[in-house]
Amino acid sequence: DGIARAGLRLTPELRIEIGGKLFDGYKEEPLRATDDPSALAATWNDYERGTVEARLAGETNGIDVDARWYRNFGEHRFNDGWHSRDRTDGVAAHLRGSPLDGLTVGGGGDLRLLWGESLGEPVGEWDKRDGGLFATAEYRPLEAIALSGGLRYHADQYAGSEWCPSAGIVWHAGPATTLRATAARGFRVPQINELFMYPISNPDLETERVWNVEAGVRQTFGDALAVDLAVFRMTGDGFIDLSLNPDAPPLYRFDNIGEVVFTGLETTVE
Repeated sequence: DGIARAGLRLTPELRIEIGGKLFDGYKEEPLRATDDPSALAATWNDYERGTVEARLAGETNGIDVDARWYRNFGEHRFNDGWHSRDRTDGVAAHLRGSPLDGLTVGGGGDLRLLWGESLGEPVGEWDKRDGGLFATAEYRPLEAIALSGGLRYHADQYAGSEWCPSAGIVWHAGPATTLRATAARGFRVPQINELFMYPISNPDLETERVWNVEAGVRQTFGDALAVDLAVFRMTGDGFIDLSLNPDAPPLYRFDNIGEVVFTGLETTVE
C-alpha cells in the first residue's frame, strides 16, 4: 500500500498537483472452528487497485479553475475462478465565477473511457464511453434569499442521453429560522460489469432514473440547540437488480425491475 503526491505552484493563485496510490493485498477468510487447523483456507481473494491523477486548480482572472486527468485501474482474482482487469481513464473540468453582484455561475464537462477484461467465464473484453456537460447558477435577489439551478446533459455509448435539471431555494426567514426546498432529476447508467462481464450481466439494461423533491426547516435556539426537519419524496424507475432470468441458465440476471417510491421524514438535533 503506497501513496505519493507532488505539486508545483505556477502563480500565487494557480497550481499543478500530481499523485497516485496503489494497494495490493491478499486475504484469506478464517477457517471454521471445527476445521482442521492444518487445512488451507478455501475462500480467498487477491486484490490490486491503483490510481494516478494530475490536477490544475486555483484562480485566474477572477475565475475558479479545477481541471484534472485521472486513471483508475485494478486486477482481481477470487477462489471461485474469477479473474478480471479493469481501467477507467477520465478528464473533467469545472469553471466558476461571479460576473455580477449576487450571481455566481459555473460550468464544465467530463469524459470517461471505461475498459474491462474477464479472464474467466465469460472470457472477453469490453469498453464503454460516456461524458457530459453541465451548468450551474446561484442568485441572491435579497440578502435572505438564495436561488439555485443547474442543468446537465449526459451521453452514454449504450444507454443514450439524459437531461437532468435541478432547482432550489433557501430563505433565511429570521435570525434563527431557515427554510429550504429542492427538486432534482438524477440518473445512473449501467456499468460494464452489469452489461457484459458476468454470467448474470444483461446487455439490454437501461438507465436508472429518479426525481427527488425535498423541503426542510432549520431552527436554532440560541447557542445551545438546533433542530433540523426535512420531508422528501423520491420516485424512480428502471432500478437495476437481480431478477429471475426467463432464458435461464443462469437462474438470475441483472434487469431493470420497475418503479420505486420512497417517502420519508428526517430530523436532526444538535
